[in-house]
Amino acid sequence: MGGLVHWGLNRAGADDDAGSVCGGLLAREEIAPLAIDDKGEYESSPAEFLDEEGGYRSRLDEKRGRMSRCPVWQREGKVATFEVMRAWDFGPYRSEPIPVSRYFGVSPLGSGLNGWTEEERAVVWLPEGCSRSLGVKDGEPVQVVLELENPLPASRFGTDLTRRLTAGVLMSYAGNLAEEKDCGSADFRLTGEVPGDPVEEELPADSQCGLPGFTASRALADREALAQHRTGEPGENWSCVLTRGNGTPWPYLLAAFAVTGDERLVDRHRRPDREESEDFRTDLVVCAGHEYLVTMAYPAADAWSRSEHERLELEHAESELQPRDTLYEAFLGTIRPELGCSA
Repeated sequence: MGGLVHWGLNRAGADDDAGSVCGGLLAREEIAPLAIDDKGEYESSPAEFLDEEGGYRSRLDEKRGRMSRCPVWQREGKVATFEVMRAWDFGPYRSEPIPVSRYFGVSPLGSGLNGWTEEERAVVWLPEGCSRSLGVKDGEPVQVVLELENPLPASRFGTDLTRRLTAGVLMSYAGNLAEEKDCGSADFRLTGEVPGDPVEEELPADSQCGLPGFTASRALADREALAQHRTGEPGENWSCVLTRGNGTPWPYLLAAFAVTGDERLVDRHRRPDREESEDFRTDLVVCAGHEYLVTMAYPAADAWSRSEHERLELEHAESELQPRDTLYEAFLGTIRPELGCSA
């Protein structure tokens, strides 16, 4: 207990070394892909939120589950902020109810890792043994979050490459932390190309979301106004979000379908205290000897504080897509062969 605290104290002052930041967790060349000035110097301010006994210093940090934080900047401005914290209950691919929006613009890290990228964020769960090493008494998973605060990479490299660069920097930080805490593993690394932005496509007449035989839309739906956003591989982490355009950068989010084969997420699905919701469906599917979580998120029908945008999302989902339960059963039936199940 308290290992993270002692680690932070032991490494205090390591930023005096111009070749590293965040108490020595990141070498200059590891943070360089996100730099504002390629030749400029870096500064950072690592902070710990646990006391020497492993308890939280404030109720706010305890509520957030935040253990440590390290902002990094250059003379010209902020570069990125790293946080170590308990894994969010509202992350994608989990079996806890989450809204459709948690999948929009999200791509998995790939490489068998439980993590994802967003436009300006990347997240990864640390290896299971790190929960004990970091003093988490109940064994809950711990994640590392990178918030990208420098807008230049997207304008320089485009959003696809920026996601990949951000993921690489995140894994350098997380991998170095796991190594320091003696809880790393040989497969805790990027072994393949990180997926870029979800691929946006006009919704086809059939084989929607790339699944043979899957038809989510109603026969009279205005398919020219509908789109599908696909990313990942069904055997790892995969998702497809259906949207309806409205002339703004924020389309109506009608439904999200997802699959994960992550063992820890599958194990969490078995917990007796798992929440359920009519608007979020999930099943455990066993195909070719492997277990997968198959989920569908749908606009909430009973949200008391819905905005006009959210009200229209539900309205369009009900008018453009198959009925909610029919939609889920159709998805479940067509994803199974993709996972290796017999028809």
